Amino acid sequence: MIIDMAMRRAFKSMRLPKEFQEIERIIYAFAKEYYLQNKDFLKEHDVHWNEESVELLAMSILILNTNIHSDKIPKSLKLSK
Repeated sequence: MIIDMAMRRAFKSMRLPKEFQEIERIIYAFAKEYYLQNKDFLKEHDVHWNEESVELLAMSILILNTNIHSDKIPKSLKLSK
């Protein structure tokens, strides 16, 4: 499964905490499980990731998604269309 789809499925029914350390622990657990469940899929598609790579990508996706959709982020920091 592609990582963004896996993240949507995993976080669809939950609200992430506001504290960064708690979010980081959740992303770490997600990345570890995603890697374990998708090792073969990644190898088949010649993607050379490890758990840390998955964690970094998941955190980046989360931060970018928050940046795009949050009203609390100043417009000057958002991407223009």
